[in-house]
Amino acid sequence: MERREFLRRTGAVTAGFALLRFPWNSPAAAVGVVPGIGPYGLLQPPNVDGLQLPAGFMSRVVAQSGKLVAGSTYTWRPAPDGSACFPRPDGGWVLVSNSEVTATGGVGALRFDAAGAVVDGYSILSNTSRNCAGGTTPWGTWLSAEEVDAGHVWECDPQQPGQGVRRPLLGTFKHEAAAVDPATGIVYLTEDQINGRFYRFIPAAPGDLSAGRLQAASLTGTSVNWFDVSTTVPERSAATTAFARGEGMWVGDGVVYFSTTADSRIWEYTFATEQLVVFYNALTDLSLPLRWPDNLTIHSLSGDMYVAEDGDNMELCLIAAMGAERHCVPFVRWVGHSSSEVSGVTFNPDGTRMYVNSQRGTTGAGITYEITGPFRRSTPPPPVTDALIAAGSIWKYLDRGEDGGTAWRGLFVNDSAWASGAAPLGYGDPVATTVGFGPDPNNKHVTTYFRRTFTVEHGYTTFLLRLRRDDGAIVYINGEEVARSNLPRGDVGYRTPAVNAVVGAEELAFIDFAISPRLYRGPNVVAVEIHQQNPISSDMVFDLALLGTGNAGPLPEPQLPPISMINAGAEASAPAVRIP
Repeated sequence: MERREFLRRTGAVTAGFALLRFPWNSPAAAVGVVPGIGPYGLLQPPNVDGLQLPAGFMSRVVAQSGKLVAGSTYTWRPAPDGSACFPRPDGGWVLVSNSEVTATGGVGALRFDAAGAVVDGYSILSNTSRNCAGGTTPWGTWLSAEEVDAGHVWECDPQQPGQGVRRPLLGTFKHEAAAVDPATGIVYLTEDQINGRFYRFIPAAPGDLSAGRLQAASLTGTSVNWFDVSTTVPERSAATTAFARGEGMWVGDGVVYFSTTADSRIWEYTFATEQLVVFYNALTDLSLPLRWPDNLTIHSLSGDMYVAEDGDNMELCLIAAMGAERHCVPFVRWVGHSSSEVSGVTFNPDGTRMYVNSQRGTTGAGITYEITGPFRRSTPPPPVTDALIAAGSIWKYLDRGEDGGTAWRGLFVNDSAWASGAAPLGYGDPVATTVGFGPDPNNKHVTTYFRRTFTVEHGYTTFLLRLRRDDGAIVYINGEEVARSNLPRGDVGYRTPAVNAVVGAEELAFIDFAISPRLYRGPNVVAVEIHQQNPISSDMVFDLALLGTGNAGPLPEPQLPPISMINAGAEASAPAVRIP
């Protein structure tokens, strides 16, 4: 399958390749990693799944090797290893997981709905051997790597059952992980051998893994040079540098991290400077909890690094920036899984659910877990946008061709005598509510008036007004003009025509305005006057949406007007009230 076909099927979704700003890359971050308490405190006693977690976190089993996946006839593969999540258009996601068994490895997939329920399971690769780790691509595919002599990397479509495509130019050797730089399309690769190399594949065209060249790194001090190498045998020349069992990888923010299990290190390679440094080294501090680092990932919301242990005491460790220090602490510990290893740590697309495997569980059968809880964010969450008024809302309207004056625009107005109906309102074109234009179709009312109340509890940092008008309009909020379209400047009366007739696609379009209205806590009012360009116009349409983003704090209470009555239309005669 070619890349364009993958893009067509997946909608070019990415699988967690946000360009992350890691907290420890800041100048204030201290050099090195130290033991500490981390952001979540000490581990609690084992839960019903046998997992020790920080307070507030929970686990559930989502799949077990040898058992059917919920909602499917698919049996979850043994020895689940490297994993990743991919978003789906319906708001759900797919979790893929390699199977590290000889001859019958492959890759399985769990499909989740938007609520997080497992709804399907299927195979995306089969009849391969010891599929250990791999990596996602920016174009939404999964690279699954075989950890056997003459092993290959396979590119798989995670969104549906399939077989994948072998990518021989990424090398024939005992592969482990892969990570693709989204800026260049270069694929970085590790090799799980005691004398393995750190590789990169430079594609002839970004996103196309069918052509390009394979290189291996040579390290002098902290400087890296790259040499072209064979794609059919592992690189072992003296010109390139050996790394002691390269395993997990993660890329983002112009760097790639990878672990070397045999010497308990994590490395950091910076693309722009071609510098490779040791980011974590357990051999220099025996009090550090992370040993034999394997799969690793970086949480998109916090920038925290999570690293799985290849055995040791079965911990998933966390490396987190804590002020000017980097703390390394256990995040999960498995009890009773001494013959297993931790693998496949990854997060769902919005970063709220972690997935991780105990490769052989307590009985030899692998278990895939979901962990949820108060995962932290390194920055405030994105501001929330509220639809203060949605398109298609109910509006009061006055369609009698009378002079509304100015009082009808305000907050304290009795509009109980006005008619009401859902937008779009108008006539001539398809509308939800038909308004009147008078008795003479050749002398229609020039101006029609609309009002709607909306309630706010706090201020907003930005507002977006979306207006559909045929022909001209002025929009007021609490009596003050906030937007004008297709009407002359200055004072406008009820007989003032629009500047131009609105025709064709422009009749359907919403025009956007960034506005700064004066709001009050509680009810507020939007008032709109729609003007026709001429009295024989065949159509008139109005609709409006108002969006508020962010939280700008408390709002003032409105002050009652100094008069006892404000009329809005000829039949309005009750005392002025605050519109409910």
